[in-house]
Amino acid sequence: MPLSREISIYFPYNSLRLGQEEVINKINQTVKNQSHLILEASNGFGKTISSLVAILPFIKENDLKIVYLCRTHSQNQRVIGELKEISKKLGSDGESIKIGALGLRGRAAMCFHPYVLENNPDSGTIQLICRQMRRMKRCKLYLNMEKNPGNVQDLLNEITRFPMDGSDLIQICKVWELCPYVISKQALSTGALDVIACNFQWMVNPFIRDIFLENLQTTLDKIILIVDEAHNLPRVSTDVASSTLTQFANRLMIKEAKELDLSEFEDFGSVVDDIFAIFQKKKSEEMDVSPDLIIKKFKEIGIEDLQRFFLSMISEGEEYRNHLLSQNKFPRSYLYSSGSFWLTFLEKLTNDSYYYCMSKVETNTGDHSLKLEIISLDPSDLIRPLLDQVHSSIHMSGTINLEAYRDIIKFPDNTTICSMSSPFTREQSIVLCVRNVSTKNDARTPEMYKSLVTCCDEAIRAIPKNVGIFCASYEVLNNLLKQGLKDKIKKSGKKLFSERMNMTSKENDEMFIRYKRETERKGAVLLGVCGGRNAEGQDFPGDLMNGSIIVGVPFARPTKKIRAGINYFSKYWGENRGKELGYFVDAFQRASQAAGRPIRKLDDKGSIIFLDQRFASRYFKRFLSSWLREKMQLIDNQNGNIEAHLKAFWEK
Repeated sequence: MPLSREISIYFPYNSLRLGQEEVINKINQTVKNQSHLILEASNGFGKTISSLVAILPFIKENDLKIVYLCRTHSQNQRVIGELKEISKKLGSDGESIKIGALGLRGRAAMCFHPYVLENNPDSGTIQLICRQMRRMKRCKLYLNMEKNPGNVQDLLNEITRFPMDGSDLIQICKVWELCPYVISKQALSTGALDVIACNFQWMVNPFIRDIFLENLQTTLDKIILIVDEAHNLPRVSTDVASSTLTQFANRLMIKEAKELDLSEFEDFGSVVDDIFAIFQKKKSEEMDVSPDLIIKKFKEIGIEDLQRFFLSMISEGEEYRNHLLSQNKFPRSYLYSSGSFWLTFLEKLTNDSYYYCMSKVETNTGDHSLKLEIISLDPSDLIRPLLDQVHSSIHMSGTINLEAYRDIIKFPDNTTICSMSSPFTREQSIVLCVRNVSTKNDARTPEMYKSLVTCCDEAIRAIPKNVGIFCASYEVLNNLLKQGLKDKIKKSGKKLFSERMNMTSKENDEMFIRYKRETERKGAVLLGVCGGRNAEGQDFPGDLMNGSIIVGVPFARPTKKIRAGINYFSKYWGENRGKELGYFVDAFQRASQAAGRPIRKLDDKGSIIFLDQRFASRYFKRFLSSWLREKMQLIDNQNGNIEAHLKAFWEK
């Protein structure tokens, strides 16, 4: 069905891509029906512009707002970029429609006060510092808000009539010496914003969401939620709901309590330290924890009202943080953070969707310590109540397993799932899966790794410029190097850049810059793991990555945490479906993400090679993204076969 005029006036480009018309109409109907849609469409389809164009006329007519959730600031920028194109189109057509939109960032990402930049504190501490500095009139950026109301109003007028990204707001505020965070809060409270692009936390975290909605002066039923890269939502949800207390943090709490002469908290911390010591003696890296036994230990030292005790600990910690601030000291309190953890521990006791465990960790000094974890197993705990309250929601991803996502989140009955064909032609992409190679446990022999290295070598030689190799694990990566991959890459004339376990963000960024430079020379090979920064967090348009090689299925190590998740889902879905939802889906999601790195834009050309025959099996193949399933060719592992297929593809 052609787009109606009310929708088409928002579409800023000369033509629609294949399938966009269908998706725009489907999204528009979804919001009119106050229902939910889960959409799978590959990169290059135009999901962002399709969703915005479909929903904008509806919110304008019904006084609603779009909250567009993205994983990164760069993705937020793309949303605002599309909205700017829509605004230009409306203006050039003589339409009087104005779109107020803001790429929202948290206080930590927006504040450029020297004290904050020098100390790099956590978001909670920044909030405390900010409040105290404003109260004491020591923040020049905030004081300038009162001194220059004209500049503030001009900026607010701009934001509420034209789309502005958070990075743009920060740059303007640096020139005018204003506080971008306070400006953004004031922009929210005007009620004139149509679209807010922000990261997942703004809606997934209940505490942050309540503050956000209060600033926005609206309620959930007035919001249409768009979730981009939606496959990340379950993991974000469980991360938000989970909590951790380290052995080191508990000892610092004891020290803090002693300094403040708070003997009851010092004694409590000593009991917790004794609990850590019990597990320290055990050989296992990960151990089940009985919360009832821990509560019993606390009762033994005479704490009857645990909730009141932990609230008191938080209160003392908050008072200590304020004292530190008044002394111009960094306001960190371990009483506060420990009390918050134990209050969460107490609140989750009766919820069977949480798992308690003790894990051994390596410290920065190379020593071993422990952490006590409260792990959320069920993403729907936080997400389903949200879906029940918003007006409607659209969930989009290029690598989502539609049925699994629907089941894991426990979507309402009025939910539609939709998969769109890839816009990339056969000439633009090739997907190969090679027989008789695998990283299955019993297949991990030196001979198998040599065979995998040979396959990689053929692909590297046949693919022009840069290639990414993404392994199932660091064990697989290291065995490829052990069996001669580095020498093979050197002989090909390309340069190797390899991830390391525990590599810092800065180290990875520096490596990535060097990798990109090789595009102008003979090319390079980026060696990493599925689920790593480069397999999911980076884009590689053009020659930055002309091919990706996936070595093995990236199944997570079957730890106690993983088994707890499988057991939880099995209780609700049965043993087979439980294992799929709790184990298989995530592995193939990671593989699909890594595989899609070379194909990001409509003019990209890329080759994808799966070096594990399990990817082509009838059972496992269905967990891959549909566009990969559609194009996959199963080929024999014969000398020169991979190279022949790839050369034929690249010579077209």
